Amino acid sequence: CSTVVQIYAEPDDNRLEGHRRRELVGFDRVVLAAGARRSVADTLTLRPLAQRDPASPSWRLPAGRWRLTAAQNWGDAAGVTAALTHED
Repeated sequence: CSTVVQIYAEPDDNRLEGHRRRELVGFDRVVLAAGARRSVADTLTLRPLAQRDPASPSWRLPAGRWRLTAAQNWGDAAGVTAALTHED
């Protein structure tokens, strides 16, 4: 049996106002037996969280706190959450 683990990121403070509340930043298919558990390692890209920098022709990740959630889908209440702080 297999499932897809989805990783979502969302801002965790008010400095990121105007940013979408939750963004898919990674996913991976995992093969598991029914009822089994295992650790999963995946490489994430935070590029979907980037915003256009008005002072230059580039995009950048806004400084602030982010909440990362690994779950089976967007509304999965059993997801596992971790914090990420990005500084300029």
